[in-house]
Amino acid sequence: MITAEQRLVAMARDIFPKIASAELAKTYHGYKVELVAHGHERNYEYQLKKIADNAYFAIPGKFSLGFSLAVNAYKRIVGSEPSLHLHAEPRVDVSQYLGAAGHRKIVTDCIDMRKNAVPFG
Repeated sequence: MITAEQRLVAMARDIFPKIASAELAKTYHGYKVELVAHGHERNYEYQLKKIADNAYFAIPGKFSLGFSLAVNAYKRIVGSEPSLHLHAEPRVDVSQYLGAAGHRKIVTDCIDMRKNAVPFG
């Protein structure tokens, strides 16, 4: 009988053919942020708090609740339900409004560093 671990490893090899020769390039360490009420246990619910006019802070809590946070933040800030239909111009360039995701920046920095590396000897 095949174990869950064996299935996961087999799937990883299918998806990432070069996994056998992969090396760890960089790790990231950060702080986990939680709001825990005094006298209460950990809470995996998201938090959305208004801190000033037109200023909110949001903590997604458990990953899967991030989507609920997005919908409820929209409802609270805009005052209505979000549309169920996407009304967007598909060819509009929004790149000026987007930054690189943290993991993408780590990978591209590592690739750039390797390209510019001076060989020893």
